Amino acid sequence: MEAKDDFALRDVALHYSVNGGAEETVSMLQAKDARNASGTTVIALEDFKVEPGDIVSLYATAKDARSASSTDIFFIEAQPFERNYTQSQQDDGGGGGGGQGEQQSQISQRQKEIITATWNQLKGSGAKGSDSENAGFLASVQSKLRDQAKSLSERMKARAIEGAGDSFKSFVGDMDKAVESMGPASDKLKGAKWQDALAPEQKALQYLLR
Repeated sequence: MEAKDDFALRDVALHYSVNGGAEETVSMLQAKDARNASGTTVIALEDFKVEPGDIVSLYATAKDARSASSTDIFFIEAQPFERNYTQSQQDDGGGGGGGQGEQQSQISQRQKEIITATWNQLKGSGAKGSDSENAGFLASVQSKLRDQAKSLSERMKARAIEGAGDSFKSFVGDMDKAVESMGPASDKLKGAKWQDALAPEQKALQYLLR
């Protein structure tokens, strides 16, 4: 990352969080009061024992004597090295596994958009309107997405057959956990508690991606 200021930088840092957990901070300012700063760091995902579906969110901040600024929020997604699909899933087409997977992918994308919108509100660059208006809108979007995820999970359970494989059970379990996290996220958004909403929002995304 790089930062510059007309006068003097007081702090430059990278912030990251694994699966919405406690935030870690890495200082990038080599010399205090410098006008320019640059640095690199390596986030060793092995240290966190991440699994496919886990996420790392990150952003950078820079401060001078009077103000602070931050970048957009970015995501690192842990994906499986090799993807395997059973013949039955391939043959099922849009009316079965393929269709469910596509809908799940759309829900994941919407969840990312909610996180980004929340972050923008937190750093003061969100949509026009009052805090209460934006809070009500985002809470409503999160609530509707929770209902969609719950509906998908219930449909999958209704289709379950005796002796369903571990991957099927894992899919339903992770979807239910995502739904559980979306509830608190919606509640925090409703109260315009942007910072508090980010953790359950990211936890929901983690399970959706899994």
